[in-house]
Amino acid sequence: RLPDSPQAYTNIMALLRNSTLNNLFDNHPPSQIDGNFGGTAGIAALFMQSHSGVIRLLPALPAAWQEGSITGLRARGGVEIDITWSGGELTEAVLRRSAFTPSITVEYAGKRITPDATAAEPGAVIARATAGTPPHTPPRTPPKL
Repeated sequence: RLPDSPQAYTNIMALLRNSTLNNLFDNHPPSQIDGNFGGTAGIAALFMQSHSGVIRLLPALPAAWQEGSITGLRARGGVEIDITWSGGELTEAVLRRSAFTPSITVEYAGKRITPDATAAEPGAVIARATAGTPPHTPPRTPPKL
């Protein structure tokens, strides 16, 4: 959970090179599913971490992964997150509320916001960040009747 992207990248590459079969199963006999689950959880933690009510975006992005995107990550509280980055920097992040989303704080590059997640309808965008703009709460649109 530490934001040590070089070490995280080294560990993930070692897992893939030394402990993963061609079918992507963990190769510790007998096959141990915890290696598969732990590997995917470790990769997801490079892009997003959610602990103690704070969702951190790109907390440990490896320098080797300069461009990319990921969709459908789930943070604690059921928040769904889509992230795009370029040049190792966030270019867009969209956070959507679930029916169970509590009050949250979103952090990127040391900047924090606390959107009113409980006021939005499930599925509504509760926070958005784009290149050059810190995370912010978009204007709320009234629910459709």
